[in-house]
Amino acid sequence: MHHDRKHNRLVSSLTVTVVIVLAGLLVGAALLLAPTTRQSLPSPDEQVADEAQPAQSAQSAQPASVERAVLNPLTTRTPIPTTRPERRPTTTAAAVPDEANSLGAAGAAWPTPRQEPGRNPTATSVPPTPEVATSIPASATPLPPDPTAPQELTYVFPVRGTCQYGPDHHDYPATDIFCPVGSEVVAPTSGTVDFVNRIDRWNPETNIPADRGGIMLAIIGDDGVRYYGSHLQDIVPNLEPGVRVAAGQLLGTVGNSGNARSTPPHLHFGISRPTTPDDWETRRGAVPPYPYLQAWERGEMLTPVLPAPQPAQPTPQPPSPTQPVVTDRLAQELQPLFDQTGGTFGGIVYDISTQSIVYSHNADLVFASASLIKIPIVMTVYQLANQGVVSLDDQIVLQANVIVGGSGAIQYSAPGTIYSVRELCARMIYDSDNTAANMLLDHIGGFAPVNQVMAQVGAGQTLLQRRMMDMQAQAAGIDNLTSPADMFLLVRTLRDGTLLGSAASQEIIGFMQQTTNRQKIPAYLPPDAVVSHKVGSLTGVEHDAGIVWLPDGRAYIVVLMSTALPSNAVGVATLAEASRIIYAYEQQLPGSAPPQ
Repeated sequence: MHHDRKHNRLVSSLTVTVVIVLAGLLVGAALLLAPTTRQSLPSPDEQVADEAQPAQSAQSAQPASVERAVLNPLTTRTPIPTTRPERRPTTTAAAVPDEANSLGAAGAAWPTPRQEPGRNPTATSVPPTPEVATSIPASATPLPPDPTAPQELTYVFPVRGTCQYGPDHHDYPATDIFCPVGSEVVAPTSGTVDFVNRIDRWNPETNIPADRGGIMLAIIGDDGVRYYGSHLQDIVPNLEPGVRVAAGQLLGTVGNSGNARSTPPHLHFGISRPTTPDDWETRRGAVPPYPYLQAWERGEMLTPVLPAPQPAQPTPQPPSPTQPVVTDRLAQELQPLFDQTGGTFGGIVYDISTQSIVYSHNADLVFASASLIKIPIVMTVYQLANQGVVSLDDQIVLQANVIVGGSGAIQYSAPGTIYSVRELCARMIYDSDNTAANMLLDHIGGFAPVNQVMAQVGAGQTLLQRRMMDMQAQAAGIDNLTSPADMFLLVRTLRDGTLLGSAASQEIIGFMQQTTNRQKIPAYLPPDAVVSHKVGSLTGVEHDAGIVWLPDGRAYIVVLMSTALPSNAVGVATLAEASRIIYAYEQQLPGSAPPQ
């Protein structure tokens, strides 16, 4: 019995041991076979997304993903997150309390934003940061935005409210937008503030050019274009260089600071390449804004085109030893003629066959251009047509208030008569039509495009400053200018087709060949001489410039200009005789066939 109890205890002990071993084996097997599980930590982006929601709702903190704050006085002051890539370093602007949204000691609040009828809706915020797709693994890092990806650009008219503006400006490309004092000035597109001047330093006694704009600012748009506004009354607080602005964001209000104190209030609006704040000649305007303002007012997203740097047309160099300049004989014959007439003369004769200047007198002397200025106008119209800014087939309606006297037959047409741009160009040249010239200037945006093209081709002494038959401006000493050297350059540019291309240049030369006034260069030439030319005449002033072809195919460019004449009739006869002398000289020159 004692043995049985001992046996039973042994069996129980073994059983327990076996059970324990089996249990251990089962637990081990279960641990080996069961999947591993642990808490996944959210990615940094997921953490930001989780934290940003309550922070934004409370307006007490910014999301960690905010790269810059956008100051927008037109909307909420809470910085808006964005991942749009920067084009240049920026300075983040702190949010401004609503109470600070006023100007000066008077504390006049900024006007409530409004959308004008017919205007493009103002962009008042930057799009929020796109949400990270939930399919991205927690360990993956989202790719940064591609800085080379094209960005959609928005453009708005730079002033809110009732305003007026036109195509004309002084002697450089810009637009004055006239509107009541206090009208809202907004950013025409998104970009970065370039410079701000809040103090009107202009003094009429010193009249420093850089101070003429008074209170002014500029932004560099995301399109790489610089937008400049001056004569402001005030500028938004905390708007400083480096601050980001959105299209339509309030920048300031219209005033009449600077040298606009005695003029109606307006915003001087200029478009140019980026430059330094002290480069006042460029910042005031280098691209005519008028066509872009019209497009933005219609709601079109038209990006300004900055002129590509173009090499100036080369000034004729002294010829090589094989191409001598022969000026003595012509000078000996022409100078006594000019001296006998009285007045001041200038001219150039260029032999195309030998590529030689055979006569030059007062070539760089600046004259009142008279109707020679119509050559720069027609070249500008055709250049803008080449660029797609205008079309030669555009139809223009004759308005009663544009009709002027002087030369040309359009003045006798009934208001409402329709002309194409090409026909106006032709009449402006062969009939020297003054009304046609003024209609074309209105169509292309005034003086600025013409002066810009002249600068591009290197005609630096040619300047369009008044409309045709503007006797009031002329009496005030404002006139259109050019020189024999510039006229020679322009005629040579047409002959060579270097600016406009061969077809367009030949069309203009064809207009010149039909010139109805043949009293000067062609007057004493034989009937088989072919002349394409443009005349000009004012009281005491007679000009003619063009190309003459001899019967054997050789040709020369001739420019004859005069001023301070004892009478216009004497001047006309003198230029005609000078042309006869030049033609006889060219006939005797040895030369090969004209270059093709």
